[in-house]
Amino acid sequence: MTHARNRPPTAPRGGRPSKGSRSVTSKDKQLLTDLRAAADHLRAKEAPELGDVVAGLLAPDGWVRLRKAFYADSIPPNMSISVNSEEKAWYQAAAKAAGRDLTTDVITGLRAFIDGEFSPVNYPRRSNDSSGNTTLNVRVSTDLRAEVKDAIEAREAEVGKTTIGHVVRAWLAHTYISSDTK
Repeated sequence: MTHARNRPPTAPRGGRPSKGSRSVTSKDKQLLTDLRAAADHLRAKEAPELGDVVAGLLAPDGWVRLRKAFYADSIPPNMSISVNSEEKAWYQAAAKAAGRDLTTDVITGLRAFIDGEFSPVNYPRRSNDSSGNTTLNVRVSTDLRAEVKDAIEAREAEVGKTTIGHVVRAWLAHTYISSDTK
């Protein structure tokens, strides 16, 4: 039995180490030491609340909380819309073929609904086949979602009890299916 390049059979095959065996550099260790010292210093020098904040970042989930806070204003939260898997694939392919972005189209549709330029009344609320449902994920700001909810309440006599998901599905059908059949 031969092994390429005299590699023992138990040696890892890739050039990259596994995730668990990555080395910690001296700079990483020094950063941790400095942050601990900063937390202790702040606690001792009449700013204990700031020391607690720094110490909180050193907790096991501290970096996750910091990352969420860092990106909170720059990345809108995900909005999942239940759609038929065939529809989702079709919308994605149509958007790609047209050189468009589904998230941008969804935002445009929500703004059109808020402004009264679009109504989801003529579009079905749900797919006839729920067995092949999946989710379409787009990022929409919480402010825009709140505006849409307010518009849904204000236009309830016209649109009935509806949801943001229905408005989105109707807009995508209007944009990609209606324009395809014209």
